Amino acid sequence: MRARFLTYRSLVAFTCQTPVFALFYLSRGLDYGDLLLLTLAFAASKMVCDVPSGLFADRFGRKPAILVRVGLEALSVALLFSDSFLASAMLGGAAVAFSAGAEQALVYEWEGPAAFGRVFGRVSFWSCVSTAIASVAGGALAFAGFGWVYTLRLAVLAAAGGVALTFVEPPRPVLKRAASPVPRPSAGLARTLAFAGILGAVHVAALQLQQPFFRSAGIPLVAFGALYVLLQLATAAGARFSHRLPGPLGFVAAASAVGFALMGGSAPWIGVAAVFLLKFAHGVSLPAFGSALNAHAPPSARATAISFRSMFEGCALLAVVPLMGWTADTLSLNAAFILAALLVLPSFLLLESAPMRKALRIPFACLVLALAGCSNIPYYEKKDLDRRIMQFDPNELEISYQNKVNFSREVSGGRPGHSAGGGCGCGN
Repeated sequence: MRARFLTYRSLVAFTCQTPVFALFYLSRGLDYGDLLLLTLAFAASKMVCDVPSGLFADRFGRKPAILVRVGLEALSVALLFSDSFLASAMLGGAAVAFSAGAEQALVYEWEGPAAFGRVFGRVSFWSCVSTAIASVAGGALAFAGFGWVYTLRLAVLAAAGGVALTFVEPPRPVLKRAASPVPRPSAGLARTLAFAGILGAVHVAALQLQQPFFRSAGIPLVAFGALYVLLQLATAAGARFSHRLPGPLGFVAAASAVGFALMGGSAPWIGVAAVFLLKFAHGVSLPAFGSALNAHAPPSARATAISFRSMFEGCALLAVVPLMGWTADTLSLNAAFILAALLVLPSFLLLESAPMRKALRIPFACLVLALAGCSNIPYYEKKDLDRRIMQFDPNELEISYQNKVNFSREVSGGRPGHSAGGGCGCGN
């Protein structure tokens, strides 16, 4: 069964439409605002279906939930050929929700707690490799037409559904009908859900700022494709070796805090290297969170408990994404990544073991070094601030026009280069 599930996950992860989906929508007459609305519909549908999909998997079985997941995504892709974009986005979100808890619960019941981390890490590794290959294949196939890309995705989903039909579920307690079907979560489960929700939300929010960060670091646009393949492989490596780390959850939290701090308070090339650290930590988190959640979840509601993680992450995103976006717009991109590091630090308090909490010293030390860039500048070094490399906006002509208007209307300042002028504007 292990080989069958590995084949199934590799096929599901073969998302060849990912590198071109935005271009496909734009070619069908949609604009950027429509893309954001479709993304919102996808996220809302996923959040609404997260917990019900877990209840479905616990009540009727993991295999039926997985088959529903494949069927919903196939229908979602098919609707794109008739330009039913909103229905497609909502079905796509529901499909992702149905896979959130059922797949991990099934592997855990197959392998047991001792082997789950190693097996699911291997599954996550090959899933990431499959996604990387699919990105290259989808980009190449798009030259023949976007329709071929989505036709290939339908064929891959059909193959995944065929493999899922061969799954055999092990015996397990079935969730019975009751007035309150979801058991009260234990303290360990509640801490793990909150921990996963915080870290997941911060990583997803920071992902939206990665491309502007790469551009500000001087990476050419033509290199973005190769860079993302390498980042996907870093995620795969993290998932593959997660089970060998003594405290994977503590490593994920510490590496996340350090990585975001380096992105916000170091040289650009160090920040780019920190992105690889963050991707490796994300790969470690895939089986690590699965092991922790499965260990604390009751057997009769395991899929439901795992699906709560996705719902908590979505709720946290509603607060984290606007906050980081406002910080990036109002202050700077670097300030947004420093904020991400600060948001990660409270998650250490949710770790269960004292040795893990002691790891808090490492990211705190790195944050102190990163925030040292906010110290006061001695007066004899302020001349360096006038150098062109220190300017926020290198467009000198635009700055000159703005200064000419702003300075000439102040009480005691004329236009640049003049010692007086006053509010009358006579310095112009």
